[in-house]
Amino acid sequence: MEILDYQNKMLEDVVSIYNKAMKDVPNCWPVSETEFSGAVAAVTGGHSDGGPIVNNQFLSVATVAGKIVGFLHGGVDRGKSEKAPPRGAICHLNYDRGFRAAGQMLLEKTEQLFAKESLSDVCAFNADYRYRFYCFPHSYLSDHLDHVNALLQFNNYRTTGGEVFLNGLDYTTTELPNVDLEYELTVSWPQGIGRKSGCIVKAFCDNTEIGQCQIKCGGDFSKHEEAQDYGFVDWLGVEEDFQRCGLGKLLLSKARNEMLDIGYRHTAISTARDNYRAFLFYSNYGYRVVDWTYQLSKSLDGSA
Repeated sequence: MEILDYQNKMLEDVVSIYNKAMKDVPNCWPVSETEFSGAVAAVTGGHSDGGPIVNNQFLSVATVAGKIVGFLHGGVDRGKSEKAPPRGAICHLNYDRGFRAAGQMLLEKTEQLFAKESLSDVCAFNADYRYRFYCFPHSYLSDHLDHVNALLQFNNYRTTGGEVFLNGLDYTTTELPNVDLEYELTVSWPQGIGRKSGCIVKAFCDNTEIGQCQIKCGGDFSKHEEAQDYGFVDWLGVEEDFQRCGLGKLLLSKARNEMLDIGYRHTAISTARDNYRAFLFYSNYGYRVVDWTYQLSKSLDGSA
């Protein structure tokens, strides 16, 4: 077994490993070599297109008898604040099931690299590290990649964040609920890179915005045909003084109806794993859980 630095000639084999692993992951579709190459371009000094938001990127591959059986894409997360210390970033880790030793070697080499750089903490599968085509926004490590999750937890990584994803498949028009409130709604149609427009519904009271629902085209994240039929609810929020009056349900219903009118078939939505109020709302509004995703972290200096 050998760990090698990624070279462009390895692209086909690495993409094959990725697509094989993603086959059963909800809201994740096969990716082309061109798309994947753009996401890892920073590794070889190119311009990243839809790749992780980290510095000093590298990609290591594990080989057995000359065959690539796993890869790890990492870098340095310098944080969003100057006060935040830099930490090691494991953007993506995958290995063929049955080749646990390859995954272990990739992980150990990466941790050694971080230690040499005096990085005391490692974060794996932060949502900012995701490939654009990996599931929908806010995704961490999918529960369906259980062999990766198990490897990380066996190596003392612990869950430090998470997001639950729910799908509403083949939904139908919903009657707008009555809201005991004077309000006005506006609808706009921003165009992303998907084939259909997204939709933003805003609610106003006395010319002040009090709530918003934003749904993006699944095609903004994946070029696969099936993704174009999905709308992902990227944001649903209501100002605190106007909560608990049904406005959130109204905004979501209106946006979903608008999306249905222009040809969408499905919507997906997510919330933080501990946002029980939102989880309760979505699971009683026709959505069903399809995936739990996790961020995992570890201290390399042995601290808790």
